[in-house]
Amino acid sequence: MLNMTHRWALLPSLLISAPLLASECPVDRVIAHYQIQHTQQTNSQEHELLLVRKGDRVLQRFLQAQISELWFQQRNGRIRPTRYFDQHQRGIEYQAAEVNQNNAQQLWQEKRQLITGAQRDAMTLLSDSGQGCNRRQRFHWQTGNSQAELEWAPHSQLLVSYRLQHGSEFWQYQLKSHQHDRVAVDNELSQLQQYPTVDYADVGDMENDPFLAQMINQGFLQHGASGFYNAQGESLGAQHKDHDHDHAH
Repeated sequence: MLNMTHRWALLPSLLISAPLLASECPVDRVIAHYQIQHTQQTNSQEHELLLVRKGDRVLQRFLQAQISELWFQQRNGRIRPTRYFDQHQRGIEYQAAEVNQNNAQQLWQEKRQLITGAQRDAMTLLSDSGQGCNRRQRFHWQTGNSQAELEWAPHSQLLVSYRLQHGSEFWQYQLKSHQHDRVAVDNELSQLQQYPTVDYADVGDMENDPFLAQMINQGFLQHGASGFYNAQGESLGAQHKDHDHDHAH
């Protein structure tokens, strides 16, 4: 599953002009726009992520790759995704039985917040300042040649910035903007749900479908892989599996 969370580094914190009460930054209704930068030696890549939360649904849109994942949490706590491909205006729907549910709670936190509570707990709290929606917590973690810095907005449960260094490899993750507008959240979700979908279990019987054949060849239908993609739409799961923090997953 998505395994990139812990290498990103976010830049400065988002500034809000006036103090807001926690009730004005609802946790379960938000659109957050992130910029991600990955640098390895002299090679650097940038891409953008749109995170959308509404109740029991979480949408992650990888804008350069034109790929989105909509995660749904069932009443029994099990989770399942639908993966959408904007270029083809098609989607692949997975059932809960096709997702490893052993760490469903942590996986759900990772989709909603880009980092789990366990990962934050393993970091050292450096500061806690501000009030309401403006409250910010700063954390640090280090082991061996790896270190990470996190800025966290506890009331809105948003990752504001994250920076991971692993040897000569750097990840930076920066919150550029966010909003809690109900109509905007609904529009983001409804736009993708207009795409026709096929059940993952039926893919084997539909290999003559050019879209599905292309997705199989590119490895996008391996639901155990990372949901993160680079600007070329290539899966980042294999690249980042071995470099997570000790407290990640």
